[in-house]
Amino acid sequence: MQKKVYILIGSLFLTILLLGIISAKSCEIMERSSCDGTILMGLSGSTNAHGELWNEEYYQYVLCCDFERTRECEEDGTNKIIGLSDITNAHAEIPSLDNYEFDVCYQNLSCRRTTEDCTTYEMEMFSLTDETNAHIGGFDDYYVKICCNDLIDVEVYNYSIDLKEGWNLISIPLIPEDDDTSIESVFSEIIDDIEQIWAYQYNSNQNLWKYYTPTIGDLDEIVPGYGYYVKMSEHNTLNLRGKKVYGITEGLGIPPVVTLAPSWNLIGHYGLNSVEKDYAFTSLEDDYSSLFDRVGTPVSILNPTKGYWLFVTGENNLYAPSTMSYI
Repeated sequence: MQKKVYILIGSLFLTILLLGIISAKSCEIMERSSCDGTILMGLSGSTNAHGELWNEEYYQYVLCCDFERTRECEEDGTNKIIGLSDITNAHAEIPSLDNYEFDVCYQNLSCRRTTEDCTTYEMEMFSLTDETNAHIGGFDDYYVKICCNDLIDVEVYNYSIDLKEGWNLISIPLIPEDDDTSIESVFSEIIDDIEQIWAYQYNSNQNLWKYYTPTIGDLDEIVPGYGYYVKMSEHNTLNLRGKKVYGITEGLGIPPVVTLAPSWNLIGHYGLNSVEKDYAFTSLEDDYSSLFDRVGTPVSILNPTKGYWLFVTGENNLYAPSTMSYI
């Protein structure tokens, strides 16, 4: 029963992560008296509106956000939401233009103009009648729409991988700090000691061998979730920094996930915690059986930076971090 509970929790955890860290936050146009959050600007109406700066109080409608930040503008304009032609009774323009003197900003938000829907990881803010000299309305009112990402702060962890001379079976438990998963970046400090890297990865419902050498090969990146055979010319230690999600600089917060085949798979372990296998593979539910280490010994506990052979028995083949891995 306990295993099934962890499987359910793990599936819910993956779903929440894939929706993006910012999905619980929102900003919308409402009456001033109804705003219990932070007012970003005042509006003369709920649509077809003029705007005013947040500290002016002439208008009864506001753009209200349900999360608290500072409204100071960055010097480089990275957190600009909209430009206004005056402090009140103002026309508006999209954040990438600089025709108007007054900017509306919010800490850690990065906003863009689009004529499409926002992505899963963005907040719907409002819409404009045009790119400049515009009136403001609800998100669905006009064709020029403003979507914003939340450039959240995420903890970065230091860890190391001990690589002996000869063959090693390893994995990276976290996403590189800068999201750069290229072999040249991940192994940059010891690249001269690497002779070969081999991976066994999903391709069109089957796994295929891919390899890297300093001169040739078809393997070009190292990602969390997969395992890698690394041949070293001499012993060395790889020191790395990593985080739990991709896309922080774009405000996305996307967890790692890899596809496995219904067969043998060369996998890695997510996170810096040692986890029992029943709780490490919650995203696979019960669709797996045998798990072995590099010498063929059955494994019950997965450890950070190690690689393993896992046999997947079913079609539920998305392997993602479990709650136990990412506590």
